[in-house]
Amino acid sequence: MNRTVEPLLIGTDLDGTIVGPGGRVSARTVRALRERIGRGDRVVFLTGRSPWDDREQLPLDLLTERMMVCANGAVDVSVETGEILRAEVIDDEVMGLIAETCRRLFPGGSFCVDGIGGTVIEQDHPWREQMNAAARPVRDVVAPDALEGMGPFKVTYLHPRAGIEEMLAAAGPLLSDRVTLTYGSSVSPCFLEFAALGASKGAALERRARALGIPREHVVSFGDMPNDVSMFARSGRSFAMSTAPEQVRRAAGAVIGDVREDAVAGVLEGLHGSGSRRNPGGREGLEEGLEEAPVRHGEAAEAAR
Repeated sequence: MNRTVEPLLIGTDLDGTIVGPGGRVSARTVRALRERIGRGDRVVFLTGRSPWDDREQLPLDLLTERMMVCANGAVDVSVETGEILRAEVIDDEVMGLIAETCRRLFPGGSFCVDGIGGTVIEQDHPWREQMNAAARPVRDVVAPDALEGMGPFKVTYLHPRAGIEEMLAAAGPLLSDRVTLTYGSSVSPCFLEFAALGASKGAALERRARALGIPREHVVSFGDMPNDVSMFARSGRSFAMSTAPEQVRRAAGAVIGDVREDAVAGVLEGLHGSGSRRNPGGREGLEEGLEEAPVRHGEAAEAAR
């Protein structure tokens, strides 16, 4: 039977998925990704990190498209020059709405804003001492001129006491038709993350697949947080880490181990051949191109928790 080999597009989150507690990608995961690239597959990292965050410990040579998706899908950045290649910007009206809503619902929090012009952080923000020296402290992110020339693409609001479920339940109904809303931590201090409406990792992954001519059934994604769910919906195969919140595990096609177990590498090593195969008489999807992998489905995944 005549079969043609097609490449996969492998889209993976970083922190908690392939980047462990030490801030590095394991040698095993690097080898597994490099092996897939050698077979013709494409690799893209999709992260909630700012494009201005340190990338020195990341294996950027693995990025076949020479770019990385940052800020929860709002930004594409060149890994060679650091140039912003694409950005979906939050306009002034929406920025004002975000600030007013968060402060009214949960007073006492702090904003950090990443944009084309760099990073602005409020003076009392707990992250201030950890930020890049180039981050500009301000009293109030919506004060006149505070964000002039910024072109904001990612906004975070951190609160020292409010729980993440409480924050989402209150802010979501008021803002979800104006912004893309997710969160970066469910452990106190919790913070909400805002991007322009429609910006997401899933949209960025789909855009990259379309540019490469790779159909959805040949897209493989990995993640561990709510900002990764949009990738799962646009992938032929999707894998959530066992440490992911329940709604993330339920959204994935399968649940695997955690980053300390090199679970992503285990799945990649289970892929055989060069990509998956399409039969001209009827598609045979990625299931055929996977050997037994350490995955759990449905009730078994929940029981493992």
